[in-house]
Amino acid sequence: MGEELEAVIFRVFDIPPMPAVALRIIDTADNKEASAADLAELINADPGLVTKTLRIANSSLFSTANEIESLHQAVVTLGFKTVKNLAIAASTRILSRTPGKVEEDLWRHCVGTAVAASCVALKSRRISADEAFTAGLLHDVGKFILHTHDPERYEQVLQLRRESGMSSVAAEFEMFGFDHTAIGAAVLRRWSLPEDLAGAVRFHENISILRAAKPQVLNLTAATNLGNRIAYTLKLGVDVPYADTGDTQQAAVSILALQPEDVLDVIDDTKSMYEEEIKIFS
Repeated sequence: MGEELEAVIFRVFDIPPMPAVALRIIDTADNKEASAADLAELINADPGLVTKTLRIANSSLFSTANEIESLHQAVVTLGFKTVKNLAIAASTRILSRTPGKVEEDLWRHCVGTAVAASCVALKSRRISADEAFTAGLLHDVGKFILHTHDPERYEQVLQLRRESGMSSVAAEFEMFGFDHTAIGAAVLRRWSLPEDLAGAVRFHENISILRAAKPQVLNLTAATNLGNRIAYTLKLGVDVPYADTGDTQQAAVSILALQPEDVLDVIDDTKSMYEEEIKIFS
């Protein structure tokens, strides 16, 4: 994204910084030298995240024999990847300052896309499932910004999509002059998240632009694109059909060297995993 466009986005939209605690948790979770005690110490600085971490660790999803009372035990039970994504999810939810059905549907779709993208990554083996999950979780973060900025106009975007069959990118650009992919990439850069993630968020709706990109970005973007499509197919948080901005599905399948039966397997895997994941990340 051009620096001029990003500067305009920052002027027009209120994009808060990522909480400092979340940034430290992400950095620590990605550090191979870090321990569960290190993560627990950081989580302890955020009471909301403490409650969430302990609640999830003690839920039926993790089937622990004895009640977990310490953050250290909870981190060991959940694993570093889940703890990191809990911090990212909590940061994303701070953008939801106009809570209601639209934002709840958006969030359910983001989690669905995260699950599907990670399943795509596991099937393809060209990208890590953890990175794909994170990209899926963040792929529509720009939509939260648009809805918070002007809920009524965003409702018009949804209406335009339902009535005309326009893609979200086209409808957003018509109503706002910006689309969620550009805003989302700006959010990730403001949050100092990896550039590969920003690229996946920026181009997940139109992979063809990325043909000359390095393989890591191309694979991550393709996994996010397919994850998004599968979440639409399964109607996870959305009630409109997916509108393509180009022939991106075949491009994504080709980039990841997937067969049609692989995609069907991913759909089945997403169905079986989604309900548990939404309980964790909602």
